[in-house]
This record gives sequence, structure tokens and C-alpha cells, in this order.
Amino acid sequence: MLSHAFSTPGERDVLSLSEPRAEVAVMARVQERDVPSPDEFWQTIYPAQQPVVFRGAGRRWEILQPPGPSGDYALLDHITAILGDRQVNFGIGLPMHGGYMSYADLEDGFASNVAQMQRRFAQFARELKREIEHPTGHYLYAHSIAVSSDVPELLPMLDAPILRDKELKGGHWRVWMGSAGHLLNTHFDAFQNLVFVAQGTKRFRLFPPDQYANLYPGPFDNGPFRATVSMVDPRQPDTARYPRYARALAAA
Repeated sequence: MLSHAFSTPGERDVLSLSEPRAEVAVMARVQERDVPSPDEFWQTIYPAQQPVVFRGAGRRWEILQPPGPSGDYALLDHITAILGDRQVNFGIGLPMHGGYMSYADLEDGFASNVAQMQRRFAQFARELKREIEHPTGHYLYAHSIAVSSDVPELLPMLDAPILRDKELKGGHWRVWMGSAGHLLNTHFDAFQNLVFVAQGTKRFRLFPPDQYANLYPGPFDNGPFRATVSMVDPRQPDTARYPRYARALAAA
């Protein structure tokens, strides 16, 4: 997954739960539509401050046209050929967590339950394939790789026409890759996000900003993954301990 994060004056954000495979209750769906023109995006869609899905926004990207034979690993192999020796950070989770990424046991403090590592991208790609083909439960997740500083070779291949000719504060591309089946707990991003799903499936559960308190946020400054994260486990919410979470879920 590739994301372009940016901020503009006067914006407000949503809280999101990123979940590629987790089963969720039926709730309101986000609007889907064709890719707008830059003028329509900035004059109509962006000011509305509502989540929206654009179909086919990155279809013509160079990075999505890998040379050589097609297949499940064509895109990964293409990126590996470009980034092979680049050092990247990624996380490894334990089978006991079932792909769920959040806080470790609170008795151990507010640290993440995902162990962080740094390896060459080619090594990460090999481990990614191995876990997909012969799963052990040790899921892999490359989290928020900054393209401009960490993998600048990819930058010329990425393009979001609706962002052209617009001066953005803090605009930057980031990349996420994982072995699938992972669930990142409800968290708050400091930037607006345009998320491009290059391969696979990604599901978001979104909460409006007025539900912030009902999501029981953890520490503001030192949460896992450099974000403020909810204390509630969305897979099995403890409504006795976190009773207001039911209100947040009703508004999701």
C-alpha cells in the first residue's frame, strides 16, 4: 500500500482502524466514485471532509507495470529489483497475537507488540514470500517507509494527478507492505491521507472526530507506531471496561 499524507490549514481528521481481513459488523459504507479532476477534488470533495473511495486512481502508475511475467509476486519482484540492497525497517509479530498490532501487555508498559528489525529489502521480500507460502504465524509488516528519504528510487514512479499544482504542507509518500491478515488497532493520523492500494485488499473502519473520547486513546506522545492508539481491542471489545466504545462503533 502506498499513501500520500499531507495537511492543509483548517483541516480535521478521522480516526481509522486498518484491517485487511478481519470480519466486522455491517455498518455504513464509504462513498465510491470515479477519479475526479484536480479542480473537482479541491473545490468540492476535499472541503466536504468525508471519506471517499476513488476506483483506479493509480492504474497507470509505472510501478504497477512490472516487466517480465505476471503473477502474485510480479510487483514485489519488480520493487525488489529496484531496492534490493536498500535497508528498510519492518516489524515481526508473534503467532499468539494473530496478526493484531497494538500495545504489548500493559504490565510491560505502552510499547508495541511488534518486534522491529532492519534488513536489506531483498531479505525482507524473501521472508515475506516464505511467510505467505509457508505460514508460521510470524506476520511481517513494513510500516510507513518514507519514500523520499528511505527508498527514493520509487519516487519517479508515483503520481497522484489530483495533487498536482497544489502546494501542500508536509506532503510525502510512504509505503506499507505486509504478509496479509494483520490488523492495526484504531489510531489517529496527524495528516490527511490519500491511500493507494497497489495489490491485495485493505479495509478501514473510520470514526468521526467527535468519537475520540469514546475510543479511549492511549498516551498521546509515545503510542505504538508513532501514533495515538486506542486502548480497546476491536476484535473483542471489553464493553464492561470501555463502555463508551459502543457509542463510537455505532457512529463508525
